[in-house]
Amino acid sequence: MTNPIRPLRLAGLFVPLALALLAPAPAARADHLDPPLVGHASRVLNALRDEKVQNVGVLPFRVKKGNRPESFIAGPINIGMTTRVENALIMVEDPKQSAIGVIRDAAGTASRAKVGAWYTNEAERKKLFDVSYNLAWGDRKVKADAFLTGLIENTGDRETVKVTIQAFFKKDPRKLVEVARFTCDSDRALFSDLGYNFVLPRSALVKHRSPASRDKAVASLVKRRDEGQPPIPGEVQPGTPEDTAGLATGVLYNSSPIEIKPISEGTQGEYFIPPIKTGTTFQLLLTYNGKAQGKIGAIVKVNGESTWRQERGESINLRKWLYSPEKSLNKADVFNGYYIQLEGKNVLPFQVLTAEQSLAHVSQLGDRVGWIDIDVFHSGTPSTVDDRMIISTRGMAARGADGKFPRKAATLVEAQNQLYAANHVHKRKVRGRDQEGGLLAPAGIPKEDLVILEGMLPNPILVGSIHIKYYDPGQTPMKISSK
Repeated sequence: MTNPIRPLRLAGLFVPLALALLAPAPAARADHLDPPLVGHASRVLNALRDEKVQNVGVLPFRVKKGNRPESFIAGPINIGMTTRVENALIMVEDPKQSAIGVIRDAAGTASRAKVGAWYTNEAERKKLFDVSYNLAWGDRKVKADAFLTGLIENTGDRETVKVTIQAFFKKDPRKLVEVARFTCDSDRALFSDLGYNFVLPRSALVKHRSPASRDKAVASLVKRRDEGQPPIPGEVQPGTPEDTAGLATGVLYNSSPIEIKPISEGTQGEYFIPPIKTGTTFQLLLTYNGKAQGKIGAIVKVNGESTWRQERGESINLRKWLYSPEKSLNKADVFNGYYIQLEGKNVLPFQVLTAEQSLAHVSQLGDRVGWIDIDVFHSGTPSTVDDRMIISTRGMAARGADGKFPRKAATLVEAQNQLYAANHVHKRKVRGRDQEGGLLAPAGIPKEDLVILEGMLPNPILVGSIHIKYYDPGQTPMKISSK
C-alpha cells in the first residue's frame, strides 16, 4: 500500500431516499431470477407430491457461464441457490394441506456426515438418504425422500439466464428428473451472484439510460471478457481491486498487505485472498482513488452482512459509506469490523473462527458466506434511479439488537411469516477439502473507534461491484463437472 492510511472516519452514512438514520428500510430489491422461481415453486411441489415425497432437501446447483464447462464453483449462486429454492418452496406451501417438509442446509449437513461426490458417485448419492436433517421449522429431524438440484446457464449473448430444476428420489437416486424450467432476463444483481465484477461508465447515469440498458451493458462486458476480447473503451469495464468505480480495495492480515488475486477459471475479474488463520487480525481498506467524479456511496459486506450494523438485504436499500474527493482522496479508510453506532465503543472487531466454528456458522449466514462484496453507487437523478422489485427469495430474518439471529420458526406458517417480513411482502389469499482458514465473524465485545458522520447520496445507482472469495465452506467436493 502506497497511500497513507487514516483511522476510520468515514465521510458518512447515506440513507436511501432521504430517510432518517433509524427509519425502516424500503422493500427488498430482488433480481430477475426471484419472481419466476417463486412462480415455479408450486409446480415443483406438485411434482414432489406425485412421487409421495414427505421431506425434500436442496443441494448446490451447477452453473454454466459462456463456453466454460458446468461448475460447482462458478460463483456465490452455486450454493446460494439452495437457500433461494428452500425459501421459494416455503413461501408457496399451503399450510391447509399436508405440507412437504423443506430441509434447511441439506448440503452442509451431508458434508458434516462425510457424504462425498454425490453428483458423480452413485454410492455417495445413496448415502444422502441415510443422513438425518433439520427441517426449516420445528425441532424434528427427518430423512429425505428426494433432493433438488439443477443447472443455471448464462450463455450466448448473456442477456438471459436459463434455470433447470431437477430432482432425484430415494427409490432410484441414479436418475435426475426435470421438475421445472424457466428463463429470465439477466441483471446486475444476477451477474454479481455469478461472480462477475463490473464498473459502469459515467454515461450510464444519464437520463435516457434505463436500468435494463445498464444490465445489457454488463451482459456485453461479460460476453466479451469470457471470449477473451478486451472491454470497449468508454463502456462497461471490469471491476478490479485497484479501481471499482472510483474505489480501491485492500486487505491486511496482521497489518501486512495481502495480494487480492484473480481466480484461475478461464477469465480475469473474479478474485480471492488466502485463507485467514484463526488469531489473525483482519482489516479491510477502501480508498477514494480520484478516478471517478463526485461523491460515491459504498456497501461493504462480509458474509452478506454490511459493515454497518450487520444489515442484510439488497445493497441499494442499505445505508452506505460515503466518499468525496475533497475529504477522502487517496486516504484509506480502515474497516476493523462491524460498526454498531456513530461513536464511542462502536465497532465489533473482526475475529477469525476456528474450522469447527466456521462449519457451524455456514448454514446461518446464507448465500454470501465466505465472500467479501463491495457495491459502489453514484448519484443519479430521480428519472435514472434503479428499479425496485418487491419479492426476494434471499430473505432471512435479520439479527436483533443483541447481534443474534431470531429463534427458529416452530411451524410452517411462522417460517412463511418470517420470510414475508424479511422481504416486506404481504401474502395474497458434502464433504469438501480441508479448510485452512476460518470465517470472519464479529467479536462479542465492542471497542472504541472514531466518530462516524452522516451525509446523503440522492438517487443511488449501482455502477460497480467487486467480489472476493476468502473462505470455502466445502459444502460440495465437486470442482468441474461436465454432463
